[in-house]
Amino acid sequence: MLNEDTRTDVKKAAAATKTAAQSVARDGEEAARNLTETVRESASSAAEMVKEQAGFAATAFMDKAVDIAADVKSKAGDAASSALGIAGKKADAAKDTLADEGYKLAETLRTAASDRGATVQARVLDAVAGGVDSISDTLQGRSFGDLFADVQAFARRNPGVFVAGAAVAGFALARFVRAGGAHDLGAKGRRT
Repeated sequence: MLNEDTRTDVKKAAAATKTAAQSVARDGEEAARNLTETVRESASSAAEMVKEQAGFAATAFMDKAVDIAADVKSKAGDAASSALGIAGKKADAAKDTLADEGYKLAETLRTAASDRGATVQARVLDAVAGGVDSISDTLQGRSFGDLFADVQAFARRNPGVFVAGAAVAGFALARFVRAGGAHDLGAKGRRT
């Protein structure tokens, strides 16, 4: 069994990882809101341009409509590229934050392993720390787009393994969130 200090360190590292994951989710939501607003503004701008041009004669209108359509298409493409760039930067920053939290968790696990001496628990904790470090290195060394492409390729090659892994990750995440919520509720109850 882990001693109380080690449990506390592991809980702190898990809480920091949870906070980083929540930050990633908030950044994703913000990027989606920004993209929606940019598209809405582009559509509004395009509608205004169409209204202004509606007064021209039929031939001139057709020529202008073609020009406006090209301009709208260009602006929409620019807006989408800009929004994707912003979302990509936020995703990369969140990925780096998550990698940093992984390094901290690995260090906490190594400290717990060194406290155990040469026991089986120490070797298991050290092996888990190595795995967390490896995942953090992978996150740190690659762009979000590259990681996403790797996940897609893996899912195409091994759909059964991917679905099973996603289910296990979903259950683990749900349990982690539920445990954090129960802990938060217990802390609130003690304060009142």
